[in-house]
Amino acid sequence: MLNYKKATTDHADQHRDLVEFINRVKDYIKTIMDISVSAYGHEMKETLTNHYISGKCVRPQAMFLLARALGNENIDDLVKVGAALELVHRSTLLVDDIVDHSANRNLQPTVYSKLGIAKTTLISHLLTAKGLSLCPGPLTVDLLKSIKEVNIGQLAELAWDYDLSSYETIFQCYKKVACLKSGSFGRFALVAAFNGKADGCLNSIQTEIIAHHLAIAYQIANDLSDLALWLMEGSEKIPSDVVNGAPSYPLLLAWFATNQNKMGNDKERLKWYESENNLRSVLQNSDIIEKCIGKINWAIKFVIEDIERHWPCNAYSQTFADFCKSKWLNAYLGRGSCFIKQKRHSCKEEI
Repeated sequence: MLNYKKATTDHADQHRDLVEFINRVKDYIKTIMDISVSAYGHEMKETLTNHYISGKCVRPQAMFLLARALGNENIDDLVKVGAALELVHRSTLLVDDIVDHSANRNLQPTVYSKLGIAKTTLISHLLTAKGLSLCPGPLTVDLLKSIKEVNIGQLAELAWDYDLSSYETIFQCYKKVACLKSGSFGRFALVAAFNGKADGCLNSIQTEIIAHHLAIAYQIANDLSDLALWLMEGSEKIPSDVVNGAPSYPLLLAWFATNQNKMGNDKERLKWYESENNLRSVLQNSDIIEKCIGKINWAIKFVIEDIERHWPCNAYSQTFADFCKSKWLNAYLGRGSCFIKQKRHSCKEEI
């Protein structure tokens, strides 16, 4: 049996295949941009192409590795579905940036900040439709379900639909929204990978559970990444989650630690968030960061153990296990925050 709990660099062929696959997905998207938006001018085409190919393609990567682990060698079809998924996912982010008034994404100006609300909204609709048209018939329904769930999650987040009466209720509410916002497209990626190829080794419930645990880990890691540089001494740029009063997991825990179960209205929460020195002190001098890292480790550990129990044992499934660790477990270290690294080493629940 392969040792899934030990990270390895022995799978150079699989990593090379993965890089080649993602390059093909991005080339496919570039071709779609040439066909679909060139008529609207060079500037718009460049802006949109940069947005649609600048993502990490985490979900298409997961789809590819699982599909190859299950013996799917139809790479052309996987490229097409990967491009469809990335088009639809990145289109939802266009709307997300409008909702959050975000000026930057992936270290670049957002489409919304350059083209405005009207054009960004219409482009989102256009390229969502294009992504759906690329999917094989049965998978179109699954992709539509994912789009619906992402929007439900976004609405729940905007409504601040969270029970802040205890740490456990906070996590359960946060998990529900994270599984909708981040887990829906992950679930689609895994369904697309084993569609007709699983031979009983995975079922739809297992696939959804795996996707949800990855979503929890990814979303909390992303929340920490937003705060990482700010928590270091001397950093002055206030994180976007703080500026927007977003219900990120560390900020929900900080709110609970300071205000207990008081929900507060939008103005009260934003006023509290804006007292950034107090908020920074709460995050730096409590176990909130350790709690977040513990949840990331718990979720990834669950996925790794599930892979070990149920997936075919081969180099691609091993590479997927490594991929989960590198893409999710270490995501919160991506901005080089010494503070987060120190907190990680003091966290007891390591994999």
